[in-house]
Amino acid sequence: MKEILKDKLLFVFDLDGTLVDSIGVWDEIDIEALKQCGITPRVTLPKERANFLHSCTDENIYEKYEEYLYGSYDISIPFDEYKKLKVPIRKKFISNNVTLINGADKILPFLKSNGYMLALATSSDRASYETYLHDNPNIFSHLNFDEYFEKNVFTQEDVVLKKPDPEVHFKISSTLGIPREKIVIVEDSKTGVTAAKNANIDCICISEAHSISDKKFLTENSMLYLNSFNELISIMS
Repeated sequence: MKEILKDKLLFVFDLDGTLVDSIGVWDEIDIEALKQCGITPRVTLPKERANFLHSCTDENIYEKYEEYLYGSYDISIPFDEYKKLKVPIRKKFISNNVTLINGADKILPFLKSNGYMLALATSSDRASYETYLHDNPNIFSHLNFDEYFEKNVFTQEDVVLKKPDPEVHFKISSTLGIPREKIVIVEDSKTGVTAAKNANIDCICISEAHSISDKKFLTENSMLYLNSFNELISIMS
């Protein structure tokens, strides 16, 4: 496996859940937004989100969830106003409540020092990435993403279709001039691994608590299913 990885030129990382521990924060944002609308959120909200994202097949999965959530409560303001209400809430929470995944501050320097190109492919928007980069001390005090990804950052604004559609990976391959057989994608979720599979690009999956229920799928559809970035460094050293 070490020799196979040495033949690669580019590592493409997912962001949320892979490099930053942000999965639970989206529930916190929804809960706070509902409270500001004078609504008591259901205690089942986190489970509802997980089930929805697990079963939804629409390309715009996160927009569909937001529409579902809005429609499932008696919210008095129009949907567009509700989305605007969430903007400062989201900025506050992702500036303070998101941390780096263990080992993220080690794997990027390790790969760069060994001559690999690095890119980021996220379904999050550019504003979220910029917040992590400049406004979240839990992240920028340990790792400067721009130092490693440089201009190779691809967000939801750069594509029409989001993961699990492979568009972002096709775009990265063509933009950087790297053939797909020379690329490795690093993911943490069924959606991300499916996008890699749809692009016919090798994928390494880093196990996270939120994706344990999908372990069989992730193991069968990844070239490596690992417990941590430290394990990947060990394999490649």
